[in-house]
Amino acid sequence: MPTDTIYGLVAVYSKETIERVHRIKKRSFAKPFLVLVPDKFSISNFIDQTRFTKEMQVELKRGWPGRNSYVLPKRSDLEYPEGGKIVLRRVSYKSNPFFYSVVNLLNKPLVAPSLNFTDEKPESDLSRIQIKFEPLVDAIFYDLDFVPGEPSSLWDLTVSPFVKIR
Repeated sequence: MPTDTIYGLVAVYSKETIERVHRIKKRSFAKPFLVLVPDKFSISNFIDQTRFTKEMQVELKRGWPGRNSYVLPKRSDLEYPEGGKIVLRRVSYKSNPFFYSVVNLLNKPLVAPSLNFTDEKPESDLSRIQIKFEPLVDAIFYDLDFVPGEPSSLWDLTVSPFVKIR
């Protein structure tokens, strides 16, 4: 599915779908997926409020919604991802109105890693997407006007000073 940045393997956030996406991508569970949240209020379902600093709040206000993804302290009662961190991003209407509408219509968090197998470049050719992924997924959504861009910028806010990972 075309996301707000590149083609992604998109699924509603749940234990079952996350396990399936890991199998499809052939990816270690130790490497978490990006979780897209529909609004700023949804992040409280994922982050550890006791470790969520004022500086983090200021950065999220500056960088969201948009093409910035953030590593944040994860709530300890969440089963996924492993470890104490989670990667979150809010979707921007300007980047892709169709995908923004899907996210808001579902009004649920989504896992949305890039559409590729582990250690491969993200896929953007529609014919290759169909050949490689059609047997593995429930549906493929195309937007013939979609022009994939670069993956989102990734910032780690769990360290001081904050670090841009990509």
